Amino acid sequence: MLQRAGSYVVSFLRLAGSDLGRIVADVIKANSAAPANAVADRVIAHLARLNVTSTYWPGDDEVRAALMNESAYRRYPRARLRAFLEAIENNFRAETGQPQVERAGFPIEHILPQKWMDNWPVVGLEAEQARRERVHRLGNLTLLTSGLNSKLCHSPWVVKRRALLEHNTIKLTGRLLAQTENSEWCEELIDRRTSDLADAILRVWAVPHSHSGQVVDPQTKAQDWVQLKHLIEAGPLTSGEKLLASHRDFSGVEATVGADGHITVDGRRFESPSGAAKHVRKRVTNGWYFWTLADGRRLRDVRAEFLAAAPGAIGI
Repeated sequence: MLQRAGSYVVSFLRLAGSDLGRIVADVIKANSAAPANAVADRVIAHLARLNVTSTYWPGDDEVRAALMNESAYRRYPRARLRAFLEAIENNFRAETGQPQVERAGFPIEHILPQKWMDNWPVVGLEAEQARRERVHRLGNLTLLTSGLNSKLCHSPWVVKRRALLEHNTIKLTGRLLAQTENSEWCEELIDRRTSDLADAILRVWAVPHSHSGQVVDPQTKAQDWVQLKHLIEAGPLTSGEKLLASHRDFSGVEATVGADGHITVDGRRFESPSGAAKHVRKRVTNGWYFWTLADGRRLRDVRAEFLAAAPGAIGI
């Protein structure tokens, strides 16, 4: 339970974890004299009452939204990502009373390969972008009992599926193979499997019935959820508007805002300001600080003005 309210949620939702130690200390202090049979209910009630951004217990809808779109393979350390996949595997095994998976550092495998362009091509820029966005998502990842060699990793689906069958004793992978006996692995199946794996995670780290994770200081939390599309819809930003790199080492670099909130720079499309900034700087960069409008305002300033004018605009 504390894991769901702690490092698990900090990872998936990119929340600050600086207050977690205080939460644990408060829980211990408040329940040190409680009867053993009452501790669990009291801890649950304590966590459910937390209602500020730095300590609240998020609900299922928020966690699911993050899981569905996160590039999990890039976002999380390998050991933590493997722990998430092992938890899902154990949830599947529990359905038939099987023993838990051995924690042996099994390889994490991409079903759609990271280097998919050679043997998994698609036609058109939109199709390429859709594939690129999904390659690192949770639904495209699995555990294997032994790794595939690089040739098999990047082989066409019919070849790779056969190799996965030969290298697998994991239900996480077995279910995937059973569901694709007569179909190609594709974006639709990645989305469907991401949803299925999200369901499993929410079963493993369950919240109390009807808990939704409301906060009383949504303004603090809201800035983390504002996207460029919200600024376009509200008017502070327009489709086709030019953004300029603020860093002196990249003076003159321009990006263009798309109608749906994406950013194009160097002919490549990015879904977030930080993704576009990372492409330019070749390192993790806060895009809300990196990009400015022609009038000199940084994107973070435009976001702050938007939130001040319409604090409920994104329904947080």
